[in-house]
Amino acid sequence: MKTTNRKLQVVLTIVSLTFLVFLTVGNTAAGQRPSLSKKEVKALIASAKTKEDHLKLADYYKAETERLEAAAKGSRRNGGDVPEEPNSDGREASGGIRRRPLP
Repeated sequence: MKTTNRKLQVVLTIVSLTFLVFLTVGNTAAGQRPSLSKKEVKALIASAKTKEDHLKLADYYKAETERLEAAAKGSRRNGGDVPEEPNSDGREASGGIRRRPLP
């Protein structure tokens, strides 16, 4: 009986620690800003030669896209005036006023 309780305790401890690690890693990865500065990105664009360099750039731009989309979504939710994509006939997606053509 003691060995069964001990084994159960060990298994529960391992499962709990594993869950805690995944939870912590997931939260820190989701809240991170891109790891490269704008200056580093410009330098990497100019000198990227390896697959790893290009993957770093792709990760940077993917994170920037997600950050900007989340900001735009929050702005729309809060009543901000983030423009929507126009339809092919020039009207806004929400049925707004037509835009004047540029001279």
